[in-house]
Amino acid sequence: MTSTNLKAFGKVKHLVSAILNELPLITKPQYKFMISLFEVWLCLPVRYTISNLSRFGTYCEKSIRLQMEKEFDFGGFNSSLIKDNSGKHLIAAYDPTYLPKSG
Repeated sequence: MTSTNLKAFGKVKHLVSAILNELPLITKPQYKFMISLFEVWLCLPVRYTISNLSRFGTYCEKSIRLQMEKEFDFGGFNSSLIKDNSGKHLIAAYDPTYLPKSG
């Protein structure tokens, strides 16, 4: 891996850990899991499935399934990410690509 990639992963890890520290009710195992999960999501060359997350990540399938069953405040995480890293003006977009198209 090139030094540029390592710097990018370091920045992502720092950003995610800073946001996770702000969230209430997050346990230390969940904190470690989420940092690992975001790192794997960045470098995963295939679909995001639990099997692939365990293949390319550091956690086994059972651990990933157990952690995914726990509640996590993705809304709070995303809003904190946006507030900390955006400017004054924002644009909201909605992409309904999951809706089936007919005709």
